[in-house]
This record gives sequence, C-alpha cells and structure tokens, in this order.
Amino acid sequence: MVLGYFLRRINLFTPPLLKQMNSVCFYVFFPALLFSNLYKSDFMHSVNSSIVPFAIISVLSVFILLFILIPLIEKDNRKRGVMIQGLYRSNHILIGIPLINSLFGEEQVGIIAVLIALIVPIFNILAVISLETFRKEKINLFAILKGIIKNPLIIAVLTGFTVILTGIKLPPVMDRTITDIAAISTTLALIILGGTLEFSRLAENARQLAIVITGRLVLIPLVVVGIAVQFGFRGPELAALLAVTGSATPVSSYPMAVQMGGDSQLAGQIVALTSVFSMITLFFAIVILSPYFY
Repeated sequence: MVLGYFLRRINLFTPPLLKQMNSVCFYVFFPALLFSNLYKSDFMHSVNSSIVPFAIISVLSVFILLFILIPLIEKDNRKRGVMIQGLYRSNHILIGIPLINSLFGEEQVGIIAVLIALIVPIFNILAVISLETFRKEKINLFAILKGIIKNPLIIAVLTGFTVILTGIKLPPVMDRTITDIAAISTTLALIILGGTLEFSRLAENARQLAIVITGRLVLIPLVVVGIAVQFGFRGPELAALLAVTGSATPVSSYPMAVQMGGDSQLAGQIVALTSVFSMITLFFAIVILSPYFY
C-alpha cells in the first residue's frame, strides 16, 4: 500500500490507470486466486468437522444482524453496503493458513483450507447482495440475482466446486499457470489500493470507520469466538475460527465496491485501517486464547 501511495504521488499512477488495473484484479486475478484455493484444498477430508456448520451459521447470523442494524445508523446507501461487507468479511485467506501453520504445524492447515473453500463463496454472495441492495433507492431483486450470477468471483468458486466434485485433474502446465496468476492478486490489489488512498479524507468517514474497525476486529470475534469456546471448540478449529472472525477486511472487498457502485474511498480506508489495527488485535487475541489452543 505504501508503494502504491508513493507511485501515485510521483504520478506513475493516474486515476484512469488505477481504475483499469482494479478491473483486471476483479475480473482476472481474484477469480484465479479463489479457484486455485478451492482446487488445492483438501476439501473432502476436512468437510465433516463440526466447526464448518458453526462457522457458516456464524457468518450468516452476523450478516443478517448487520443488514438490519447498519441502515438504522447510516443514511448514505453507498456507505451502507460497504460498511456491511467491511464488518462481516475477513481476510482469512491470507491470515488463516500462516496462523494455523505457525501455531500447530503444516499438517493442521486442512481445516482452514476447507473454511476458505466454503466461506469465501458465501462472503462474495453476501457482498453482492449487500452492495446491489444499496446501490439504488429501491431494492431490485432481479438486479441482485443478476449480479450474483454474473459476479466473476462467484463464477470462479462454482467452477472450482465443479472441478472438485467431478474429479477433474488439471494438466500440470495449466495448474502452474493458474497458481502463478493467483499469486499476483493480493500484492497487486494492495498496490492499487495504496494508489487510491486519500488520507486527508479520513475525517470525512471517521464515524463509519470507528464503527467498522471496532465491530470487525473486536466485537464480532469476541462474541463468535466466545460462543465457540463455550461450545467446546479447541486447538486448530478455534484458531481457524479466530482467523475467520478476527482478521482484517479483505483487499478483494475494495475492487468489488468499486465495480458495484459502493463508496470506494470508504472501502479502501476500511481495508487499510483494519489491516493495520488487526496486527494488534490478533496478537492479543492469540495471547488470551492460547490456553484453549493446546
């Protein structure tokens, strides 16, 4: 993000170029990342874990609650959808695997891979619903359904599930190519995001940012992980749930907000600030939960 911000300041990035690059990320690189994560996950081996339905129910419950509450506290439609996705979506794709690997070893990363495979498509479907719902004053159910069907991220996930369930094996050259393309996505998206940030405008969204940061990094993980502890979840499963509920808002939420008419400035600020503050909140969460990990 710092590199992108610097390149914008020295005029190597222009607004039209950033917009075009953002579209490439949304339509090419992020779909490749989602497909690659699904294709490489040990889906069938870990899907029977009880943490899977718990995580899915938690995500849906949080989304429904936010869908009710956010319109009551925010009047701007372009900010409503962005705030909702900023609150319920998490960057567990990037955080979850290294977190589990660091705490428990590589042999335990299967559960977070399955959660990525199952929850990421749910995240994206819900994001399309929230952004489409608040794109215009009147709710257009046909437009919401059309947005879901045409969304490249959802198409990538459905393609991934089809390949897994049919047992199709990609040729090695195709597998490597998709993996290499996927590897570009997050780095490029962060650079683009840095190029679009205007820190002088943080004050304009101070209230919205305070709500999203507190909810995303403190309240939601506190409630969901607290309930999970009471249900008896421990070890890698609890850590995986922490990654899902306590990580920063993902970079992919920014290009989606741009493409679907949300407040892109607020979306970018949410990604940047939750990324910074999550380094602090996740550290303390791991320290507090460490007795339940081992």
